[in-house]
Amino acid sequence: MCGICGVADWRATADTPTLRECVSRMTQALWHRGPDHGAIRELPRAVLGARRLAIIDLHDRANQPMATADGRYVIVYNGEIYNYLELRDDLRRQGVQFRTESDTEVLLQLFRLLGADSVTLLRGMFAFAIFDTVTSELFIARDRVGEKPIVYATSDGRFAFASEVPALLQVPWVSREPDLVGLHYGLHFVTIPAPYSAFRAVRKLGPAQYLRVVDGRIQIVTYWVPRPPATRPFTRLDDAADAVNATLDATVKLMTRSDVPVGAMLSGGLDSSAVVASMARDGHDTTTFCISAPHDDSEFPPARAVATMWRTHHRELLFVSQNLDRIPATLAAYGEPFVSFVPLHAHAIAASMRGLCKVVLTGSGGDELFGGYPEHRHFVKYDSRRITWKKLQALGFGGLLARLPLTRRSCTKYAALEAKGVRAWIADRCVGGSQRFWTTCYSQDARNLFLSHSPGNLVLQRLRDLDADDLTTNYLLGQLMLTSQHSLVDIPDISSMHASVEYRSPFLDVKMIELALQIPARFKVLPRLRERGGKWVIRHAMRRRLPAANVAMKKAGFGSTIPYSRWILTEWSDYALSRLASPALRDLGLLDTGHLTRLFRAAQAGHSVPLDLLWGAVMLGEWATQFCG
Repeated sequence: MCGICGVADWRATADTPTLRECVSRMTQALWHRGPDHGAIRELPRAVLGARRLAIIDLHDRANQPMATADGRYVIVYNGEIYNYLELRDDLRRQGVQFRTESDTEVLLQLFRLLGADSVTLLRGMFAFAIFDTVTSELFIARDRVGEKPIVYATSDGRFAFASEVPALLQVPWVSREPDLVGLHYGLHFVTIPAPYSAFRAVRKLGPAQYLRVVDGRIQIVTYWVPRPPATRPFTRLDDAADAVNATLDATVKLMTRSDVPVGAMLSGGLDSSAVVASMARDGHDTTTFCISAPHDDSEFPPARAVATMWRTHHRELLFVSQNLDRIPATLAAYGEPFVSFVPLHAHAIAASMRGLCKVVLTGSGGDELFGGYPEHRHFVKYDSRRITWKKLQALGFGGLLARLPLTRRSCTKYAALEAKGVRAWIADRCVGGSQRFWTTCYSQDARNLFLSHSPGNLVLQRLRDLDADDLTTNYLLGQLMLTSQHSLVDIPDISSMHASVEYRSPFLDVKMIELALQIPARFKVLPRLRERGGKWVIRHAMRRRLPAANVAMKKAGFGSTIPYSRWILTEWSDYALSRLASPALRDLGLLDTGHLTRLFRAAQAGHSVPLDLLWGAVMLGEWATQFCG
């Protein structure tokens, strides 16, 4: 796990000392991602930099940047290749000799032989850059679901990249001019989705993409799209549950490959508890971490039950309102605003791990793959009724059903759904609530953003790319690849790496994703059980591995018991109002600051206001104050 960066310049006036100075500043800005070692390497037309968090092969021989024996290919790499031992064995059979025991060298040698096709063989999370000193071509790739970030900028034959936005801003020619389109999308998707960013000069490489840069010209390719098979092979719940256990155990076994201690996040919820159970069954002596507020309904009791059952070394962190002081530094770490409270306690718990575990496994992804959120039951229900309605239509009963009082309303609803299109209907469900709120908050000058850059159209395009065949799978894949990217990858990566900790997520492994796509929706969500009907196949799989109360728990989000809604209106109100009324936010020109202040006062008076969205405006004000003020 590392922080990576680099600058390439194909212009005739390219100046290596200037490039070296840029990369030096970037590597310093990425120190937290790799405090164990840092270095830069000068190449013809490029300079690459890396900060290393040593996890596999702790010797200096595995430091980066790393080059092939002939010096042609040089790599900087952030992430972990979980199947690196298997890939190394295959390469050795082909005559490849290795100088290290690291996964970095495996990746480098694999690319030397296969080029861009190498990414399809990788099981892991990664963002890496390889420079070919013979052709002066730069190759950059990101993992399938985007667990490891990469941002870049280009200008007049120059190209710069980094693991984080604040590091990239160290390059003098990367402008800090705000990107209102990116900020607009960020208000609807919690964090700003690729390829956009908070800055017009900065772009993000998307999940499952790689890019080539030759003479400053960029080509971007999407190398993987998650699609369900034509037929679902599982017809029995028991078989699907057995497959979940077997795949989870095998994935956890791969992900616990490490030369440093491996811990686990443990909220007491189903996903993190399932991961802890797999680790314990494999014989790991695990330290587990939980965070909550001092509350009667805190996350501590269910987490303690799992920790006791599997005899982990359990640590708890109380999160209190005094953590207001953390907010500016937390936002500065992102370099972009976020419409969520989660980064606050995510940063806090990651900081508590520093010095105890360099690697921590999490339960991220279980909800998006196996239907864990309350809204998922609506899609399963609609799918079932919609199929029945279409069959009756085909048999000629449509007109009769449309006239009967008991079925008239349903017929109208499903006819409208078909006329609109399944994917367009899902897109409306994904962003409708946020659009209704932000429409009232935008300044007059910014309201045309809704017309020219519709968040719903962004979702719709992604759903068309994914090409799933039913409402539920469409929605789940849309969350996996776009609308839940913040909770799956953005927030976990920035929060953990800011504390020099590597998170690994077994549910986001490609084998777990492929398995989830083979399991029909009826095994994932039982609508009749409401909040306790989500992730049914995982509940079934865990019935002999976890306490019964944990298996039966209703869905509760990470940190959901922390009373942010009360704090923002009381202890944090002065801070919130100062950011909503800040000159920097007003000058940005995106939101009506007077209207925001009135909304906040209305919330204090007891009126219903979506405080999570309003908090997004507070964070936009904090960001504007730090980066535009």
